[in-house]
Amino acid sequence: MKKIQAGASLFIVLILLAVMAVAALSLARVTMTSTAVAGNMSFKAAAMQASEAGLSEAFAQLQALAATDVDATKGTWYYPTAQATDAAGLPSGVTWSSVPSVPVPGGYTVSYVVERLCAGTLPVADITAQCVVKRLAASGSAKAGTEQMDSPAAVQYRMTAYVQGPKGTNTFVQAIATKAS
Repeated sequence: MKKIQAGASLFIVLILLAVMAVAALSLARVTMTSTAVAGNMSFKAAAMQASEAGLSEAFAQLQALAATDVDATKGTWYYPTAQATDAAGLPSGVTWSSVPSVPVPGGYTVSYVVERLCAGTLPVADITAQCVVKRLAASGSAKAGTEQMDSPAAVQYRMTAYVQGPKGTNTFVQAIATKAS
């Protein structure tokens, strides 16, 4: 008796080979996507770290601002009143290409603006009524029965840093700073 080979095993092997090739391509694609996501997260984390340079520079500029200059706009980086904000809480009237910037290693550029959190007409006549203030620690006696001294009010400032980096990384970071009046 003669057996006829039908070639069924060859057909099954080809199907298994095709399935394994598709699985290998899927695994390669998932690996590439995971690498891209990890890279993007790395750029975002580096942008957050770079924002510290801009916030530090903004804080240094704010501390150097004379008490007589707080009621006037200074260049494109300082506003004596709180600016209108967009839905994300960012100052909407800022042209980021014209504000001061700080280059940060790694291809990042950090731009910053500072807003005094005050409203109303300038000059500010009543800090506690027109501005967001923080009460500083009062000095004086803590002895029972003695009158507590009023603590001085310190005006709050909102610093916004805009970080631009490699691969289109864009990050905004805001911080609140206090400057005694």
